[in-house]
Amino acid sequence: MEGTLYMEEKDRERTDGKEMDSEEELELKDAEKEAFEVKVDIEAAKLPEEPSFVVISSQGCSEALFKIAFDQDLVEVGKVQVEQKEKTHDCLKVFALKGLILIQVDGSLQSSFCPAIVEQLWAILKAKKALNCIVGFQTLYKTMYTTGEGGHLQIDQEQPLPIKYITTSFAKEGGTLKKFFGLKLSQVALDNQFNFVGGLMGAFLVQSEMEGVEAAAFKVIVDEHRVTSESLRGYQPLLQHLLGFKSVNLDEVHQFRQFRPVLKEMNAKANSIFN
Repeated sequence: MEGTLYMEEKDRERTDGKEMDSEEELELKDAEKEAFEVKVDIEAAKLPEEPSFVVISSQGCSEALFKIAFDQDLVEVGKVQVEQKEKTHDCLKVFALKGLILIQVDGSLQSSFCPAIVEQLWAILKAKKALNCIVGFQTLYKTMYTTGEGGHLQIDQEQPLPIKYITTSFAKEGGTLKKFFGLKLSQVALDNQFNFVGGLMGAFLVQSEMEGVEAAAFKVIVDEHRVTSESLRGYQPLLQHLLGFKSVNLDEVHQFRQFRPVLKEMNAKANSIFN
């Protein structure tokens, strides 16, 4: 798919026919510096028709989860790159996975790219009748989560890791999200107004709300920066009860073939950030 150039539209001549002054010229130059081109390269024919879910996976624990639990089932079907200032940013990888579509955040995705990327992906997903339910998975360290009292969330080591969520207003009666929330799992609770969803999933939530699509963003709150078997197990209810992968038992995740190599890879990335 051809790339689309995104920048603030500014004409070199004002509508009154006069030349731009120096301030307007500077604004134009700034806009040109921030211009970028989105390049979507997806083999649409390999995407499943009418998938039950589109899953937006953040980097880190969620990424490790899919690599470990579905290493032989992930079929890469494309990628999204952004070109800016003669530099290419690898932003997303797209996979087909057992009747759903997985969009994995990858590399140097910037928030400013997200609305433009979603605009292009939306057309592809709509053509595949893939807008049934969009969900986002993210792991958040406990001190990054703010409670209603202004403090940080306390994690009980004897209980499952907390999962917070926010949804669009279009959760269907009898639909997947309503059924999941109807289970009233103790660790799953509605997020508060002090925490926001940004990045790619935030852009998907905004688009879903405008288009009347069922969507939800889920955050698993953890107490370690590293990916661990405990943080992976925090996704158990989402895998089994939301996505329907009943046979995936994360209580035994340490026995999965890709557990050690993926953790080594992901935690090496984490160490480069936090050390």
